Amino acid sequence: MGEVHYPLTNYENGDPMNRPLTLLLILLLSSSSVLADATLTQKTQVKFGGVLGAAANVFGGRAVKDGVTSEVVVKGTRRVMRMGDTAEIVDLAEEKIYSVDYAKKTYKVTTFAEMRKQFEDAMKEASEDAKEESAKKDPEAPEYEVVFDSKNTGEREEINGYSAKQVIATVTVKEKGKKLEQSGGLVLTADLWMAPRIAAAREHEEFERRYVKALWGDSGMDMRSMAALAALAPEMSKAMKKFNENMGKMNGSAVRTVLTFETVADPRQRGERGAEEEESANAADQAMKALGGLAGRFRRKSAEEPAKETKAPVAKTKGGSVVFTSTSELLAAKSSAAASDVAIPSGFKVRK
Repeated sequence: MGEVHYPLTNYENGDPMNRPLTLLLILLLSSSSVLADATLTQKTQVKFGGVLGAAANVFGGRAVKDGVTSEVVVKGTRRVMRMGDTAEIVDLAEEKIYSVDYAKKTYKVTTFAEMRKQFEDAMKEASEDAKEESAKKDPEAPEYEVVFDSKNTGEREEINGYSAKQVIATVTVKEKGKKLEQSGGLVLTADLWMAPRIAAAREHEEFERRYVKALWGDSGMDMRSMAALAALAPEMSKAMKKFNENMGKMNGSAVRTVLTFETVADPRQRGERGAEEEESANAADQAMKALGGLAGRFRRKSAEEPAKETKAPVAKTKGGSVVFTSTSELLAAKSSAAASDVAIPSGFKVRK
């Protein structure tokens, strides 16, 4: 790969007293003194339901149709996640995130402190909107509860060389004291295929745990992801938090995970659409027809061999409508990595 280097740190002069406090805490407080090496190859595919799914199928290209393959490498206090010509390198010791563009031979540096500040500013702005919405909220609005359930199905499958057993985990957000079919709500279903513990996968999980803790404190969650989910559906972040809490209690490593997020309409509101809602529904139908026409023209103009068609996500819950499904699969894992894998190649320039 040629000469590689780490960007300069504030302790390259060899004085241990100049090392960031984060590194010392990692060494002193972690369950093991250092992170072991790990290299993982994964494939992820996301499918959306409804009009959004139709648009994604037309304009999303092969990444949507066939999924995205990525490589994750953990070496010491660094982790790189690379997809094609772009990568993110996280350095726990430096408390920095490097966004690398291999095609342009550039990288951008963001500190953990800057990342937190950006998030806090965005949330402050969002909170003002939330206050306005809260003022409009019906004081008699129902209270919601989050219910988690999991079961071993007894099914087994060989997945990329790993012997895995199936576990179905379900998180339901519904009106307190009522059944889902009575009040509607949200359902997050995880179809998990669990193999015996994979050392490299565990090392990546441990790195992610330390990264989240260093960036967001004891919340145990990536606050950016939670904010995005909450924007998509306010109760969805609660479902994901419950799911992640229980995932940590499971034995083994997931070699395939299929997440399906669904909404279930409140039956008390069905059949009560007014003229304005009817007009919106008709507009959605027209949008679907337009997208279908665009898809046809797109295929006719394409000189390449057509990519595989994607099927619309199938609802797993009675009366449910799929918002999206996400399929993640572990293709390969090994407990080794080279220093060059997590370094920025020589000659790459910093971009603003």
